[in-house]
Amino acid sequence: MMGFVCVFFVLSLTISTVGGLSCYSCAAKPLSSKDCLEKVDCASNMDHCYSQKSDGYATKGCLSSALCLTGATQGCCSSDLCNNAKNIGSSFILLLLSTAALYFL
Repeated sequence: MMGFVCVFFVLSLTISTVGGLSCYSCAAKPLSSKDCLEKVDCASNMDHCYSQKSDGYATKGCLSSALCLTGATQGCCSSDLCNNAKNIGSSFILLLLSTAALYFL
């Protein structure tokens, strides 16, 4: 019974991605800018959002999980609009916890 509850919980966390993932998108905007709030619907092969910060600029958008796993970006997450600056850390932790839950089932 506990295994069923864990599986249901993990599935309910990912249900928002069934219809397609939405991410914030911008290219090389200053970190102080509030212009990185354009919302885009990701292509079906793009299952993560990312946020990259470098030299005072931010770039955000959609990315495949394979590129997230290589460490090519600073922040990857897998829920709708999770690449907003304040949400990246908690989404990454949620991704790790759900992966661990599936591993131990």
